[in-house]
Amino acid sequence: MTRSTVKPDTLRVWKIDPTDAGFQVHISASWNAEQITVGEDMGSRQEWQYDDIRFVVPYEGPRDGVTAWLEAQEARLVVVAKTLWEAKHNQPALTSDEAKALVDFSTQERIRSALHPLAGQGEEIGILRDQLAQWGNELGLTFTPGFARLNEIAITAIEEGGVKKVAI
Repeated sequence: MTRSTVKPDTLRVWKIDPTDAGFQVHISASWNAEQITVGEDMGSRQEWQYDDIRFVVPYEGPRDGVTAWLEAQEARLVVVAKTLWEAKHNQPALTSDEAKALVDFSTQERIRSALHPLAGQGEEIGILRDQLAQWGNELGLTFTPGFARLNEIAITAIEEGGVKKVAI
């Protein structure tokens, strides 16, 4: 565990390096921060004790968007950090909820690659929506008005997107 007199930020940017594909963001992630009392000959003082690890992540947006991107990705990056820490120290760091989230993320990736290796998130949803509608029709199910309305919106958006793709 690391100790400091300063409370750590969950994520801290150390350096941003430009690359051909965007940026390499050097960060540290900290978790399990707790304030402790350290006794010395001259008295005691308060310090912070926490686990942390430094690592590098790729970023493909504008440089001034790094902070907002890190804030949006904080939960995922902490899970990545804890996974790296586990590998480095050969000790568990993930909570059971984080381990479950990691399994969910892995499952999503397997579904995404099984549907279509080049499909984007919107296209994945479209593929699944089409399959649901097909099964519903084959089984003679009546869809809720909400599903029918959203399905019509999705079909319209997909057709408009197809027209835009052809125009490009």
